[in-house]
Amino acid sequence: MTYQNVTIRIPTEYGPIEIPDPNGKVFSFLRLLDGTHRKEDLSRILSISDSEVESGIRKILDFRLLECLDPDKDKNVFNERELLRYKNNLSYFSLYETETESRFTFQSRLKSATVAVLGLGGGSVIAAWLASMGIGRIIGIDYDVVELGNLNRQMLYTEGDVGRLKAEAAKERLLMINSDTVVETRNQKVDSAKSIMNIVREADVVVGAIDWPLLYGSRYVNTACLLENKPLFFAGLRHGSAFIHRVLPYRTGCADCFWLTALRSNESTLSFVNDVIDGVYTPQINPAFAPNIALLTSLVGSEIAKYIAKHSPLFPKSYTRIRLHDTELSHHDVPRLPECPSCGSHSINSPEPPDLMTLKSLMNQR
Repeated sequence: MTYQNVTIRIPTEYGPIEIPDPNGKVFSFLRLLDGTHRKEDLSRILSISDSEVESGIRKILDFRLLECLDPDKDKNVFNERELLRYKNNLSYFSLYETETESRFTFQSRLKSATVAVLGLGGGSVIAAWLASMGIGRIIGIDYDVVELGNLNRQMLYTEGDVGRLKAEAAKERLLMINSDTVVETRNQKVDSAKSIMNIVREADVVVGAIDWPLLYGSRYVNTACLLENKPLFFAGLRHGSAFIHRVLPYRTGCADCFWLTALRSNESTLSFVNDVIDGVYTPQINPAFAPNIALLTSLVGSEIAKYIAKHSPLFPKSYTRIRLHDTELSHHDVPRLPECPSCGSHSINSPEPPDLMTLKSLMNQR
């Protein structure tokens, strides 16, 4: 911090903050914010009111310039090896310190969290981000083997893993990334909400990254998370776009709210659902491309970190679309619908999602 030509200049990562200060009073105020003075001391020394002191502190907080009063708060949960491992995380979190939360507070929240990753295809890349950032426990499930065609974008696996169970290979690789993370993987089908209920119950956050059984798979995950009241992040990819759908149970629209909304507004969705009901849907070529998967999964990891660590706000709306040809992000609401059979005002908390004919029958009920 410098004071020249009646202007305070504070360098930051995003460019300097410049504060006009003709009489030097603000500069004196900032220099006194060294952790040794109480608020009433500042008022007395500078001959200003308590409300002016409070106002000045609020403005400094807005600029994220005030460090935690106890800089070592929550540091004791980490050993020396972890402090070295996460030093860059801690540098990042220092940008978000407050009077009461230190950089160690945010990292400790990651360390104490359990995240369930349902689907270890593209989900394996999300799991790798989670292990790297220091999530304390990861539970992963999949019922598939590594194929050569997976290796163009599922960077957790290698040619030596082809033919191995994804659950087995993923656990091995995640522990190689971070041996301090507890990794549990299961070779398991997701064929009902009941089949994953115990896993969801143990998690603080759930990632929905399964694409089979078609349409029902994500709805099984949706139902389990609603029943257990667990936050859920869906991620998916299409030819020209990717999406993240954040479901906070009974606060934002769930997967069935999304499908009902899409059925009402998009004829192609109705055609798709009819094909799934009739069992005639022909799977399309998977458009997954490594850089696009990396973009999508890194954003999912970032949102999960924000949700758990609480260092900065989540995306402003519950559904984020990433346009892949220019990486433009757009944010949309998935409205929570009163008529939704899964989370609406008349839902019956069924242990399984309603069949697609039931969902389709609600298209015209508002």
